Amino acid sequence: MTKNEMYTKIAEASGVSKANVEEVIKALSDELLEVIAANDSFKLGDVVTIKGVDKPARTCRNPRTGETIEIPPRSGAPKAVFSKKARE
Repeated sequence: MTKNEMYTKIAEASGVSKANVEEVIKALSDELLEVIAANDSFKLGDVVTIKGVDKPARTCRNPRTGETIEIPPRSGAPKAVFSKKARE
């Protein structure tokens, strides 16, 4: 499904214009990015919880050269946890 098709389906189901749906989705996307950056969580309906998590530093290996490299810790890494209803 394309983004345009999704906007059309949501507009038809909710009875609002496609332009309004697009504005709401854009605002939701912006807010989600802020939630992730703040390491907070956001439950989106009964489908998924989106949150930001801290990733610890780790050691990895370059598969091409075999060289060991250090990956620095990272804050605000996105993580999505799907509900049992969505997984079935």
